Amino acid sequence: MANHQYKDSVFRMLFNDPVELAKLYKAIRDTDEDILPEDLKITTLNDILLDSVKNDLSFEWKDEAIVLMEHQSTWNENMPARMLSYASRLMDKTYEVHDAIYKSELITLPEPHFYTFYMGEKPPRKKVLRLSDAFRGKCKDLELVCHVIDISYSRGKQFLDKCEPLEEYSFFINRIAGSKKSGMTLDEATHEAIAYCKKHQILMQVLNRYEEEVIDVVSLRWNADDAKKFAEKDKKAAVAEATAKTEQRVREGMILNMLRKHFSVDSIIEAVNGTSEEILAIAKKNGLAVQ
Repeated sequence: MANHQYKDSVFRMLFNDPVELAKLYKAIRDTDEDILPEDLKITTLNDILLDSVKNDLSFEWKDEAIVLMEHQSTWNENMPARMLSYASRLMDKTYEVHDAIYKSELITLPEPHFYTFYMGEKPPRKKVLRLSDAFRGKCKDLELVCHVIDISYSRGKQFLDKCEPLEEYSFFINRIAGSKKSGMTLDEATHEAIAYCKKHQILMQVLNRYEEEVIDVVSLRWNADDAKKFAEKDKKAAVAEATAKTEQRVREGMILNMLRKHFSVDSIIEAVNGTSEEILAIAKKNGLAVQ
């Protein structure tokens, strides 16, 4: 694999091949029309745009331009915005729009289509994501529609049955996830899944060429997702802790205020549902007598 600053995801390793990509797009279009590998022009961007692990693919077929993105982690409502950023880069680099827009002649562009392949633990919340849903107002002057396709091995059978390489990829990711849940480390789960797939001739298009890279990129991708989850948990814990401290300060302020107004201990206990020990401690801390 070339020494880039990013790493291709397993998804991109698999479908950067026009033969496999043709099978995938035929499943997406759900048509009897032949989609031949030689009719595809891969336009995937190779610069750093989204993540350290590149999970995007773009290509042309006839007069269509297709952008595909795959993500395995939690549900993300911002895919249309990510797609818009990608499409802008794609037009600049592939169609040289940056210079052409200053000419008087109309620029002709292929018809764009956007798809996200989702593999989160929970089902996707929507089948279609729209950029306009992010707007603060009701303006519809700018729109980008992103179609969500669930390719989880446990839920996406109807679609996966249409595309064998995608089904094999989903199986591979699902096996790693299942092994992790059963107690294996990520490294153990990855090696086990690779050994199983090689024994049963699954995903061999990738494993025959990129086995070492697969191990590397799965580790990088999964650890990044785990780090995000832990960060979210830490953030929630920090918010809960801050809220608890604020509530405690408010409570102590109420008790202190009542002590200064010479409320009896019994009346304060009833008012704040507290204990005599708590109230006496606050009184002692502030040098106040109690009744």
